[in-house]
This record gives sequence, C-alpha cells and structure tokens, in this order.
Amino acid sequence: MTNEEFQILVLQKLTGLEEKVSNLDLKVSNLEEKISNVDLKVSNLEEKVSNVDLKVSNLEKKVSNLEDKVSNLEKGQERLDLKVSNIDLKVSSLEKGQENLQTGLNSVIEQTADLTEFREEVNTKLGKIMEDNISIHQVLGEHEISIRTLKRLAI
Repeated sequence: MTNEEFQILVLQKLTGLEEKVSNLDLKVSNLEEKISNVDLKVSNLEEKVSNVDLKVSNLEKKVSNLEDKVSNLEKGQERLDLKVSNIDLKVSSLEKGQENLQTGLNSVIEQTADLTEFREEVNTKLGKIMEDNISIHQVLGEHEISIRTLKRLAI
C-alpha cells in the first residue's frame, strides 16, 4: 500500500469517525433535551405531588373535624336518649298518678251520687213532714194551738 492509499484510507476512516461523532453529538443533544424534558416533567410531578400532599393534609383535617363533630353528635344523642328515658319514667309516673286520681274521682262521683240520693230522700221526707204539720194545724185549728201555747207560757 502506498502512502497515498494509506492517507486516503485514513481520511475515509476519519471522515467516518467524524460522521459518527457528529451523529453522537446529535444523539447526546437529543438525550440532553429529553433529560431536560424529563427534569421538567419530574419537577411538575413533584409540584403536583406537593399539591396532592397539601390536599390530603386538608382532607385529613376535615376528616378529623368531621370525626369530632360526629363524636359530639353521638354524645348529644346519648344525652337525648337519657332525657327521653327520664321523660318515659316521668310519663309512667304521671300515668300512675292519673290512674289514682281517676280512682279517687270515681269514689267522689259515687259519694256525690249517694249524697244526691240522700238529699232527695231528706227533701222528700221533709216535704212530707211539712205537709203533715199543715194537716195537723188544720185538724187542731189555729186557736187550739194558740191555747196550748199560752198554757205552756203561763206555767
């Protein structure tokens, strides 16, 4: 091989190497661009994850508040249940008292009926006695009664 042939061969190889280096430079540039894009995407993802973390933290606070409210509602419900139980006991007591009052009222009604019947009977007998007294006055006469009254007064 001659020197010229060798130089041509070396030149061809160098040209090929230059093309390969140029291609590698392009690929490295493309890779750098892709890495830059990936970095941007990772940065965006980190920002989104941070936002999601904030939202989760807010949701946890809200859930905690809701749990507190539910706990308060449960306590209130327990107090209401206790009050309802007390009211039930009081209503039961009132019902018993009402039954006792009704029994007493029934006794009063019976006694009133008996007294009314007794009154009517007394009024009837008194009316009969008054009628009998009038009849006695008529039989003996007013003068006879006056004489007897005077005799009694004179003694």
